[in-house]
Amino acid sequence: REFALASVKLTAQWWFDFMGGYFSDDILMSEIKKMITIKEGYRKIKMASASRIAVFADTESLYYVSEESTAGLDCVKNVYEDLKLIGAPHDIFLFSDIDSPSLNIDQYRLIVFLNSFVITEAKRQYINENIKKDGRSILWIYAPGYITEEGFSEKRVSDITGLDIKYLPEYENEIVILPDDPRFYDSKGLDYGFTNKATGVQIFRGVEHPVSPIFYIDDKDAVAIGKYRKSRKTALGFRQFEEFTSYYSAAGNLPIGVLREIARKAGVTIYYEGIEPVYVNNRLIGIHNAPGGTITFNVPSGIKFEELFDGGTYESKNGSLNVKIDKGATKLYLADRSMM
Repeated sequence: REFALASVKLTAQWWFDFMGGYFSDDILMSEIKKMITIKEGYRKIKMASASRIAVFADTESLYYVSEESTAGLDCVKNVYEDLKLIGAPHDIFLFSDIDSPSLNIDQYRLIVFLNSFVITEAKRQYINENIKKDGRSILWIYAPGYITEEGFSEKRVSDITGLDIKYLPEYENEIVILPDDPRFYDSKGLDYGFTNKATGVQIFRGVEHPVSPIFYIDDKDAVAIGKYRKSRKTALGFRQFEEFTSYYSAAGNLPIGVLREIARKAGVTIYYEGIEPVYVNNRLIGIHNAPGGTITFNVPSGIKFEELFDGGTYESKNGSLNVKIDKGATKLYLADRSMM
């Protein structure tokens, strides 16, 4: 799994021997030898990121958060972990690098701001001029721009997201996913939250432990995706603008299905509809298939694939690649041409 991830991310990898002998086993050394051989085999093949999702995390904003708060866990770690399982690749960056000349923002259809609690005027202007355009979608989580030099400002959150955001006096942490709305859901019958088997209601916990403040969407032009369970105020929704779409979640821990649907609506290719991790760049696609069985990848037709770990060749047909994978196996497929 680590080798597949390092391969699609075009990064180096090393195995730490834990002071000697940790990999001293014929089976393990045989696998390492195989991976080195695979790496050498595709070293000269030109590869590039296939990600259409850019994720920004901000270390500076965490300096303003209590060390006892779970905001970092709810907004950063948990959301990022779920993004890994939506079936589409993503690239992650520091928020401080958002205006770097080396970052090709035009590559991305969906921009996710995990915890941008502090947004300077220069960064706000850059986002307005370079990101809020070209039909792009933006997902804001919790309190973007809430911390300013003048103090806390819910108006600043509204200005940055483009939605009217208000402070919710009473604490809530349970959010109900609304029934399918054709303005958001392109797929039917999927579980977008954590379904209560007794009631059929789909609910997720937006925060694991109490945080303050809590917000809600108070915007007549916004489409609600989820509402707080008690107050029924909108906690998750979006607003369509002429040049971009702005999504806002008042809390973290967004369900995998909701994140996947946001990406799909943004024009991101969903390569796999299950919840196993997939590894994708423009020439490689891999998966760790814990349950085993037949896997369907959504890829262009007429591409031939070579499985690099165990051998075998396959060809995609009718916009998909169907392969059977043993339980607990990891597979990595090399395409004979770009999948983009």
